[in-house]
Amino acid sequence: MHQNMDSHFFIDNKDYAATSLALSNSTSLTLVLPKEGKDLRKLMEQKGFLQNLLEDDGDGAEFGIVNLSLPKFKIHSKLLLADTLKAMGVTSLFDTAAELDGITDEKPLFVSNIQQETSIALDEEGVEASAYTEIGMTVPQISSIQKSFI
Repeated sequence: MHQNMDSHFFIDNKDYAATSLALSNSTSLTLVLPKEGKDLRKLMEQKGFLQNLLEDDGDGAEFGIVNLSLPKFKIHSKLLLADTLKAMGVTSLFDTAAELDGITDEKPLFVSNIQQETSIALDEEGVEASAYTEIGMTVPQISSIQKSFI
């Protein structure tokens, strides 16, 4: 069980309670607890919900002592982002006509896949988080067949 009593920004309204734990490198872990009978997915779909959470002075935010008690957990995710990016209109990267000058002299060069992995763990000692994004690039191999083949 992770326990923390410290000064934090927090929001406590009719729909949810939320606070953030400061991590290194000016990042934070934002925790949201929906109130009884409230659906977190529906809250997240509300316009401005996430932006409000990420602003220290968001609607209803206060600064004060927060007594936080959380069970230990570890979460790992792996997201394949190529299809999502294409659906958002980022298509030229994935095309053989992509202009990725300065990476290599090989042409054509284009992105074949993008994936992101994240991991977060919370225990008695605190929070540990990591993430990386991998971009796979492809240079098509061109074979010239110069002899008899079947």
